[in-house]
Amino acid sequence: MRYSRVLLAALALAGCRISGLNAATLTNVLQFNNYDGATAEDGPIEVNGQLFGTTLFGGTDSSGVIFQLDPATGAETVLYSFKGGKDGWQPQAGLVYRGGQFFGTTVQGGNPPNCLNHVGCGIVFRFDLKKGKESVLYRFSGGTDGATPTGGNLVYLNGKLYGTTFAGGASGMGVVYAVDAKTGNETVLHSFSGGTDGEDPQAGLIYANGTLYGLTDYGGNDGCNGDGCGTAFAIDPASGAETILHVFGGTSDGAYPLANLVYHDGTIYGTTNQGGSADVGTIFSMDATTGAENVLFSFDGNDGALGDGVIYHDGHLFGSTASGGTDYGRGYTYGTVFDFDLATNEEKVLYSFSNDGNGGLPGGRLLYMNGDLWGTTSQAGAECSCGTVFKVRP
Repeated sequence: MRYSRVLLAALALAGCRISGLNAATLTNVLQFNNYDGATAEDGPIEVNGQLFGTTLFGGTDSSGVIFQLDPATGAETVLYSFKGGKDGWQPQAGLVYRGGQFFGTTVQGGNPPNCLNHVGCGIVFRFDLKKGKESVLYRFSGGTDGATPTGGNLVYLNGKLYGTTFAGGASGMGVVYAVDAKTGNETVLHSFSGGTDGEDPQAGLIYANGTLYGLTDYGGNDGCNGDGCGTAFAIDPASGAETILHVFGGTSDGAYPLANLVYHDGTIYGTTNQGGSADVGTIFSMDATTGAENVLFSFDGNDGALGDGVIYHDGHLFGSTASGGTDYGRGYTYGTVFDFDLATNEEKVLYSFSNDGNGGLPGGRLLYMNGDLWGTTSQAGAECSCGTVFKVRP
């Protein structure tokens, strides 16, 4: 599998500048110890005042867990440990909640064993919170139905779950799919074909005004060493008709958009993993109708590198980077949490990770709750360097 998180040497940043480092205090709420989960790669969601999430590893079978966290006390409960095999393993994406049920995906497992060294192509699962029971809704076969749902939360819409796979499909380059939340029946809405169509979506989908929006990591053009620099696309959930909104150029325009988008008032916001003035990623905006793109900010390494998505709150974009930070110039790149003010085009690093007890390598969605930003790191913390759940007040 190809990944695009390749950090290049930082150059001088032209344009917006950062206004400070560690401008906020981070509170380490939970340190995973492997038995209760390890390596959370997406942020938690809030349901009735409690936080819920997944970890990629850890649990009784080292196949990942679903966990609950009391934000007031920091007390964690493991709700479910994946068993591997037909049950699935490695839930990389976060959860979506509807009517007492959590829904999500695992990257591997499920069988038949014809993906990723014969360990299965991943699943879509359901977890009943009241009963504490997990059930597999759909097992990907690795053929035209898709394979390897690597990341990005599902979208629940009118009884169906919409998502993307990194591989599989008619051309082996990923699909957009829908799975019936009750029956588990799957429908492929679109198979990516590469080239101008894009390929290998690693981000999930968002829904706004009757349309699903998403990103492909590669394709769109022949740039970025011939792999293409990625695309932004729109999908009609009723017909499956796809429209390419934007093709990333790979230079100042950005390249390799890996993380989920966010929608606000007719505009889509997101990040790229590379490209920009220093080739370590950008923050961008895009007209949801026309696809007209505007690069709002280019990371320079010291202020973060490898953008990992944003959320919108009250005129600000809050997000994390998977690399960069205070020690970037010394070769230590453990990521940041940042605040981007849409009114002033100013970025502020709220916290720069050092891969210590407070964690390192944050990833996925942040959650804004009661004035705090909640997120996860995939490594460091106590004992096994299994990652953390943290909160930062902007």
